[in-house]
Formats: sequence, C-alpha cells, structure tokens
Amino acid sequence: MRIKKSYKVHSAPDEIIGHFGQVRLVRKADGKHELVGGTMEAQATVRNWCGLYAPFVVFAEPAEHEVAQAA
Repeated sequence: MRIKKSYKVHSAPDEIIGHFGQVRLVRKADGKHELVGGTMEAQATVRNWCGLYAPFVVFAEPAEHEVAQAA
C-alpha cells in the first residue's frame, strides 16, 4: 500500500520574550530559551541579568558553531 498524502506537523513558532539592545531572548517550542544576535559580551550580560531577575529561564545548549567561535 502506498501513502497518498503526507502531512506536515506544525510546531509552535518561537516567541520573542524581550530585546536587550541587539540581543533577543527567544522561547523555543520545547520551553527552553535562546539568545539570538548581539556580541558574546552582550549575550553574557543578558545571561547574568536573567540569572538575577528571571531565574525560571532555562537556556538551550549553545549550537556547535557558537562553541567553536568561543574557543
């Protein structure tokens, strides 16, 4: 038997939680958060801010290219 139709599974879009200059704090569909844009220093500042004022924020693991740039 052949499958006649295929259906896409739609996931929830990412939600922008806040802007910190060029850095955007984004909540992913799986509930984890990610920092997008800005410099490494700016992202570190936002991570520190989240540690103080938004302890519920759980960051996703950094992508491989981000780890390579930091090294």
